[in-house]
Amino acid sequence: MIGITISPLLLAGALWLGGVPGPQSAAVEHESALDYRISDPSALTLDVYGVCGVWITISVSGATPNSWVAVGASRNSGHYVISSGRCSGVALGLASPVRLAANIHVGPSGAAAIGFPALTCGYYFQAVDTQTCAVSNLVYW
Repeated sequence: MIGITISPLLLAGALWLGGVPGPQSAAVEHESALDYRISDPSALTLDVYGVCGVWITISVSGATPNSWVAVGASRNSGHYVISSGRCSGVALGLASPVRLAANIHVGPSGAAAIGFPALTCGYYFQAVDTQTCAVSNLVYW
């Protein structure tokens, strides 16, 4: 069973992340100005797809099994440092203000997907594993 928490307007509330602090790294391959790929297959990966203004699906993989992943959202990319919780000090590629889009419970495989009505488009999304504080790729939707 997958548990999820989604804000009423998809982007309400401040971003708070739990987890165990520690350095996280993954090699990034750059193929074009708009294409970044994480080359570590065990790295936390985020994907967002669907129909703008109708329905979107957020999927994560490479998370700590049987844990929670927080997905943050912002209108702009930039530099945002988490200021509280176990992942305090972890930098994201999102610009302030950052909102919590969803908390996703992942199962034994470390992967999960959720779908819900998309009330708006034009946001950047990034996920954080709340156990390891690993940060996913940045996705614009």
